[in-house]
Amino acid sequence: MRSLLLSLALVCVGNAAWAVAPGTIVVTEAQVTPGDNFEKDLKKAARTSLKSDGGKWHVYFVAFLKRAPGSPQLNIVFYDPSAKTKDPVNAYPFEAKADAKVVMSDVEISTDGGFKKGKKYEVRVTRLVKGKEEVFAKTTLLLK
Repeated sequence: MRSLLLSLALVCVGNAAWAVAPGTIVVTEAQVTPGDNFEKDLKKAARTSLKSDGGKWHVYFVAFLKRAPGSPQLNIVFYDPSAKTKDPVNAYPFEAKADAKVVMSDVEISTDGGFKKGKKYEVRVTRLVKGKEEVFAKTTLLLK
């Protein structure tokens, strides 16, 4: 059974030395609290891989969207780039403000949900528009 834990927040980020490009997802091992040093704290916490905890991984993420989604329904979708098919490994719905440019949430994924230790996944924040996936941000993540 897949579990999904969400903690949504709209993050207001000012100009800082470490600017995150629109269309980027930053993954962390723990929640980064929005505040005056948010970008500095996020940069320090950023990870390209996560270690398993008994076949589970808790993925905290901050997505800097290319543009506002125009709808509150979004998905965090995991793809195996080495797979022959273009089907996602798994997808988890979440909500954000329709005019949000930055969203922060988390999800717990596991081997029960089709994930494998040692695999690299492409992670996307998307929404479906007339059956077509619209991608707002993406990154890659290695599960250790």
